[in-house]
Order: sequence, then structure tokens, then C-alpha cells
Amino acid sequence: MEFLHKHTYIAKGIAFLLLLYYHMYINSSDYHGFFALTAHSGLYVFVFLSAYGLTRSLGKIEPSFRGTVRWIAQHICNLEFFFWPHFFIGVAIYVFIYKKSMLGYYGSIAKIILEFFCVSDMLGQPHIMGVWWYMGLAITIVALIVLFVKAYKKLGIFIIPITYLIMLIAPGIFRTSGFDRPGPYKGYLLAIALGTVFAGKSYMDRYMKKTAAFSAPKVILLSATYLTAILGLNFLLKVVGDNAVTAFLCFPQAVKTVSAVLLILLAMHLSRIKTAAGALGFIGKLSDDLFIMHMSVIVVLPFSTSFSGIWVVDYFVILALSIAATFLYKKLKALVKYDELTKKICSKIDPKAEYPSRERHLLTR
Repeated sequence: MEFLHKHTYIAKGIAFLLLLYYHMYINSSDYHGFFALTAHSGLYVFVFLSAYGLTRSLGKIEPSFRGTVRWIAQHICNLEFFFWPHFFIGVAIYVFIYKKSMLGYYGSIAKIILEFFCVSDMLGQPHIMGVWWYMGLAITIVALIVLFVKAYKKLGIFIIPITYLIMLIAPGIFRTSGFDRPGPYKGYLLAIALGTVFAGKSYMDRYMKKTAAFSAPKVILLSATYLTAILGLNFLLKVVGDNAVTAFLCFPQAVKTVSAVLLILLAMHLSRIKTAAGALGFIGKLSDDLFIMHMSVIVVLPFSTSFSGIWVVDYFVILALSIAATFLYKKLKALVKYDELTKKICSKIDPKAEYPSRERHLLTR
């Protein structure tokens, strides 16, 4: 048994469902607020899987400076082309809904250009669509993963405590100012380090092989233990609160990183349940575009987040609308052959490189 793309899709499906809940209920003062903070761990699932997949991908290229530069350039090219249609959709929504110009929002053409190339978040610039902030982090991960892989080859698993130490003492160089303001990029370094180590040590493959023969009751008990640990850690985070000590210790980021790894292990268990694996995998395959598109739906149809007064109904209405919008978006892209154009242009950076499939070029291998 191996950790395959279908497992990453299931994990990404879980991660997106959690983030949708997070975006809908993060401002709630009741029990939804606690579960929304717990659901924020879904973001760290994406970061971990990005690092994991990029580490595997980097291991397949020519081990030279030139090959590495081409690899970085090609992945950044993929990210840019991925984002640009979403950028123009966001602009259209902003102009139509708020009746304001882009220049009026950003203040200068230079800032619009920075937004277009996904680097504005690194400079603390706000976005007309909050989820756009992640594009800056995604590009940063591509650039940093080369350093993490080199460090892992020299330090092994000791890269994990060293990365945590760096998180404690390093200044927050890149600081996002998006919708949920998750703070400096350094808060995601531990997830990147774990993704790198897990890929290098093939921990996921080894876990799959070890648990393949487990009986159903044993898998259920193990899954329940993971869920209890996730809720327990986040409850502890809620109890200790947001203060100078927990901030200095990067405790929230550590809790969410550990929770993310446990969520991915849960996804591997769920792969044994055909119905759950199919539904989550379906969402996971759409999650790259769905990650951005769901916020467009919420902005265009804000009443849909609370029109029934029943949170379960509202949640699934937003989910259904987001999936429908993403399908329409993908159909339009296919009609104009946008992905073929992306492949044609980005593959010219390194014609010999294996070009990643559309579903996995952003956040997985």
C-alpha cells in the first residue's frame, strides 16, 4: 500500500470542508466559534501536502543549480496562470458589487500589478478577495522547499526542532493582511518541515502499509483517538487563549500543524470507506479552484450564508453553490482551452520536465 494521489484528494476534500466552515462561522461567539478555530487546521493540511508533494517532485529533477531554477520557475508559472482567471473574476465581482474601481481600492497601478503577480500579500497589502492571500504563501513554499530539502538531507528529522526554533526567534518578514489575517508566514514553517520530512522518510507509505491489515474496529478506535486528540489540542488552545506567551511559543501554529497531520491520517483511514472516499475525493479534486471560488460565491450571494437560520442547511447550500460555480468555471476554461495554453507556455521553461496534471499542479505533487 502506498500514499497515492487519491489519498491527497481525500485529505484536501476534508481540508476544504473545514475551511468553508471556518469562513462561515469564524466570527461566531457560540460553539461555532470554537469549531471554526479548530477547522482552521484545514489550511495547514494544504500547506503540509504542498510541501510533501513538492519534495517528491523536486527529487525527480536534475540535481543542479540550473535544473532547480527551472523547476522553481515552472511551478511559479503554474501558480500564476492558475490565479489569473480568478483575479479577473474577483475584479469583475468587486466592480459590479461595490461600484468602485480597482485603482480606487489599491491606490496605484503598481499595487494592482503586485496583486496580479501574487506577491502583494508578502508586502502586507489587502485584497479584494481575502483568500487571495494564500497565493503569496504558495509561491513562498515553492521557493523555500529547495532550502528545506537541502537542510533535511544534512540534518534529517532534526530539521523539525530547528525549524520550530527558527519560528520562535525569526521576525515575521512576510505578513499577510487577508480576510482571516493568519499572521506571519513563519507560522507555516513547521508544516513545511513536516511535509518535507514525511516525504523524505516515506512516512505516509509506511503508515499505509502498517495499517492496511488493521481490522475495522481497530481503525475506528485509532480514528476516534485522532479526533479526540485534535479536539483536545484545540480546546487547550482555546483555554490558554491568545496571549504573549502562546504567541511567542507559536503554540497556535504548532497545534494546527499537528492537527493537520492527524487529519491526513484520518483521510487515509477514510479511503477504506468507498462512499466517504468518493465524496471527499470528488471535493478534493475541485479544491484548488474551489478554495478561491467559494469566497466569490459568498461575496455575490451573502444572504446564502444565513438565509434559513439552520446552520447545516446554510452550510450545504454554500457548498452546493460553490461546487456548481467551480464546475461552470472549469467548463468555461475548457471551452477556451486555457489549461492547454498554460501547459504550452509553462512547459517551455523546462521541456524535459514532467508537466503536472491539472488537478495536482497547485497543492500536491
